[in-house]
Amino acid sequence: AATTAATAATAATTTAPMAATNTTTTTAAPSTTAAPTTTTVVPSLTEYLPPTVPGGDTILCQLLETPTPLDTDVVRVGFPLPPKSAPAEGTVKYALVLVDFPDAPGRQDEISPVHESTDLVSAYYNSISDGRLTITWVKSDEFVRVSQASMSYDPTVGNPGGSTHPWGVLLSEEIIALADEIMDFTDTYGVFFYTAAATPYEAAIGPGGWSMFSTMEDTIFSTDEGPLASAYGLTSSQRVRDEPWATWAHEIGHTLGLADFYVRPDPSSFGTDEYSPMGHWALMASQLGATKSMGAWNRWLLGWLTPQQVYCAPPVPLSNAEVTLQPLVRSGDGYKAVIIPINDHKAVVAESRRSEGVDANMGGEGGVLVYTVDTSIGHMQGTQKVQLPDGRDPGPFSYGAWPDALLAVGDRLTVEGTTIEVLQTGDYDRIRFSKVALAETTTTTTTTTTTTTTTLPPATETAGVQDGTFATCGSFLTPNDAQTWFDANPDFGESVD
Repeated sequence: AATTAATAATAATTTAPMAATNTTTTTAAPSTTAAPTTTTVVPSLTEYLPPTVPGGDTILCQLLETPTPLDTDVVRVGFPLPPKSAPAEGTVKYALVLVDFPDAPGRQDEISPVHESTDLVSAYYNSISDGRLTITWVKSDEFVRVSQASMSYDPTVGNPGGSTHPWGVLLSEEIIALADEIMDFTDTYGVFFYTAAATPYEAAIGPGGWSMFSTMEDTIFSTDEGPLASAYGLTSSQRVRDEPWATWAHEIGHTLGLADFYVRPDPSSFGTDEYSPMGHWALMASQLGATKSMGAWNRWLLGWLTPQQVYCAPPVPLSNAEVTLQPLVRSGDGYKAVIIPINDHKAVVAESRRSEGVDANMGGEGGVLVYTVDTSIGHMQGTQKVQLPDGRDPGPFSYGAWPDALLAVGDRLTVEGTTIEVLQTGDYDRIRFSKVALAETTTTTTTTTTTTTTTLPPATETAGVQDGTFATCGSFLTPNDAQTWFDANPDFGESVD
């Protein structure tokens, strides 16, 4: 915890004159003694404290996907989730198929560790969903061998529509047909392929693997028992193979409707915040870092955080509002996120992190993570961006808890007109924030162009929260609309804001 030093002012003491037995008087030289330095330590926060300002209606914090999404979307960054994605509650089954090649045979001792990795995926989702989602598996107990050498398969060739994306459709179809002879794919949503460890990294399928995600209605993959919405082949990268469960957990996130947070396709930006604006602070940003949590925004999007667990800042200006955060990795009551809407598609999110559970490798004492969410920025375009405390450099790229982003007691930052600081930590984190009014987006249309401008409505002392009650029934798009309506209806009640 940060400490504040308070040093007392120097106090002077003077020895009074003393008379001798003769007529000579001697005055002692003055002497001074410095008072001891005292240190004020911020006490550990062991009690969950209520907010100093009531939160607003959480519907304000369900930022919509912008522009209007399609029913055929596979992933989204804002509300609502794609209607045809895998359900985020209940039970979803996936298949694991072991694959080898004539030139890269699989070993028997590979099978058990790979099976254990799928169990880690199930445990992961049980934990982060607070038991809402159960992942089950059908697993092959032997390698299925495809017809050609590993170097012969190119995932960018033979895809629907001539696409050169690394979908690997031809290879996936061959593997599924072989596996269908020895496996039961009943009620299976998607399939994951584990390629033998001997598969050379130099093969076209080596560095990045291959994958194709769709919906059950639109998929091209089928088995005797029914369709498969997705097919993913594991890369030969050793870093990925060290923790295959984390990559599978990330890919399952896509089947649930979640987008990637990193930015593609410029490879020169790898290892910078330009490539990964969210660093390694969310599973959908990177599954290879020390932190493996699903961030609060995605949990909110998936329905794994209830309205009672989200403090949604009201749209009025606030000064020094205080909220206590329950660590995201722990179960229990209390706010897991503070969401501060900036406009209809952007928000600031604060959540509490601890080096426990799925984040056990994070290290340190934990703290508060702050990031922005922009639902007008899509898949692989950097929809979320971590925010660093004032004066802190992101530091060099690493596979640890990168960048050094957690706010400790005394740290603060300002982003999008919102200032956040950490007051206390312990069993919980207590933050204080100040913010401007919610920006309103208005659209002006002419015969040739459409211009979007963002303006801040004037702050008033009476808007928003009255006597502890936040009024949400009935609304206007702009203050001017409201004024026009009330001017035209002067008899509509008394003292109505």
